[in-house]
Amino acid sequence: MTLLIISKMNWRKFAVITFLILTSISSAINITDEEYRLIPDLFNFDDYDKCIFYSTDPEPTYCRVTIKLLPKNRSQSNAVWSVIEQVSSDKRNYCHDLLRHGICASKKCVKYNTTTSECLNRIYSTKYGHLGLDGKINQLDCETKEPDYVINTGDLILLVVLGTYVVFVVIASIWLAIYGKKTVKNEDTKISPVENFLSVFSLSDNFRFIFNKNTGNQTKNYLSIFQGIRFFCSLLVIGFHALLSYARFPVSNPQTVEKQVTSFSVVALVNHSMLFQAFFFISSFLTTVNFYNHLRRVNDVTLEYVVRKIVKRYIKFTSAQIILIALQSRWFVHLSRGPFWDQIMGLEGRLCSEMWWTNLLYINNFFFDHGLCLLHSWSLSVEFQLTVIGLLVLWLTQKNSKRLFLISIGLLLVQVVWTFFYLGWNNFEFSTLFTPESLYGFTFLFRKEWQATWITTVSNLAGLAWGLLFGYIYSHRQNNTFITKKSDHIWWYAIVLISTFGTIFFSGFYKTSDYYSNSRWFAASYGSIEKVVCVFGISLFIFGTLQGLGGFVRNFLEWAPMHTLGTLSFGTYLVHFTFFNMDIALKRNPTYFSPYLITSEIFKNVVMSNFCSVILTAFVLMPIESLTNRFL
Repeated sequence: MTLLIISKMNWRKFAVITFLILTSISSAINITDEEYRLIPDLFNFDDYDKCIFYSTDPEPTYCRVTIKLLPKNRSQSNAVWSVIEQVSSDKRNYCHDLLRHGICASKKCVKYNTTTSECLNRIYSTKYGHLGLDGKINQLDCETKEPDYVINTGDLILLVVLGTYVVFVVIASIWLAIYGKKTVKNEDTKISPVENFLSVFSLSDNFRFIFNKNTGNQTKNYLSIFQGIRFFCSLLVIGFHALLSYARFPVSNPQTVEKQVTSFSVVALVNHSMLFQAFFFISSFLTTVNFYNHLRRVNDVTLEYVVRKIVKRYIKFTSAQIILIALQSRWFVHLSRGPFWDQIMGLEGRLCSEMWWTNLLYINNFFFDHGLCLLHSWSLSVEFQLTVIGLLVLWLTQKNSKRLFLISIGLLLVQVVWTFFYLGWNNFEFSTLFTPESLYGFTFLFRKEWQATWITTVSNLAGLAWGLLFGYIYSHRQNNTFITKKSDHIWWYAIVLISTFGTIFFSGFYKTSDYYSNSRWFAASYGSIEKVVCVFGISLFIFGTLQGLGGFVRNFLEWAPMHTLGTLSFGTYLVHFTFFNMDIALKRNPTYFSPYLITSEIFKNVVMSNFCSVILTAFVLMPIESLTNRFL
């Protein structure tokens, strides 16, 4: 009915109405530019290099401070404090009574014969005294010319081990290129065990598999479309993390960032991160299809098959993580220094040194309050946990499809019921609003509603459940075409668009409208079904493309280059966040936040992450996968 009304409506009227809707859904408290100039700078940093490396002071000291502003006299009216209170009262703005500054303490404290903390308190009380404000040091972190991190024996051992492995792979590849061809030409010569072992490390074979233009055409079956989806999901994740990362630390135009929170287009773009759930569905779907293909060959799948599959998944995920964790905790901290370096790379290194075991046990999504090594790796833990659950469900129901359907529906109900009661009981919103203050330092990570509705295993059961259901249908009815009529095609497009983008855009509309308030039962109701409905739309879209629907979208996803990009997507996902961290940590001054900056950083990150993924895939992922396939 809605589509019929829109089709009969004049497109100009429709455009005007749409514009009015989108431009009338902002409720943030805004202040004028003149008022904004009255209040102190939220972020201000002295020249780090001049202070630490080019200073004549005997003990150069640079401090990062958080200053709490208060009025000197609360009984008197203060125009500046009134503006600060007004803008800070809206949770969609920064807390402008908390200033984050970097100061060359050794230079500024020369005339004060006191401790650094007392000196800085005096400086900021004096600095803002003419505004009727008093500045008190809330947090203080200082560093001197001496580096905080020194290369030790463990760092050197790691460097030797990695270097030895790289040299081994290169030598093995050269040996195979020279002597391996003789074996191929002589058909009577049997391949020796040594050559059979070394063949998995052949860089020429691995690069040929990654970049072979014909591979996409040779594998144009139910697997080919997933490579394109994997690539676009990884691209979506990089874009999402770019937006979050550059609001994570100081910006030179905080007012612009505050306005983005009430921008429907920006909030809707951030909400598209929910499409990341496609990773969980694809993993569950392929696990289900492979399981039933194996069942048709052996008639009875043993527990040994399940354990073997779990071990293979563990080795694949762990082999790359071990290298990244080792580099993060040992070497990345030595690469540079700066006003933001220790806050980002130093913190990441300390977390990886302390919490590495949660990554390797794939339980780090339960330890977010303690800090997380490789922040984005929570999704690997969730996917591994869902794989274990999915394989056990398939094994237990292999002879009874009815039980599979009941358990899958039960998993969906568990997610819905648990989310409903959790949100309702705690009076949480259905979806976390990424405010500038919660993004600064990524403090939103410690909010219970975000943890419960995003990173827990229970909150991601929809990907597993829909993967089991659609995987079973496809493996048993892959030769049947379900969507044949033209009306069926229309319904397929409508349901996919409404269930995926409809939920995403509604959430964006709600967050940027005057209706955004802590409505317990609405939050509990919508929050409990939002992800289930969205993942259903993703699942239906993928299943429809496997049925031949999708037109140019399906053809583009099956395009031969997508084989290369999809093959690299796992490695790209693993390394991309490290590049964001390094890029921000290397900066010397607050960043000017702009669409051009975000776009350019996304492009740069995609190129660098895919380049590193080529190396990681050819040197580590493919050899490890080949070895596990041979021995397990």
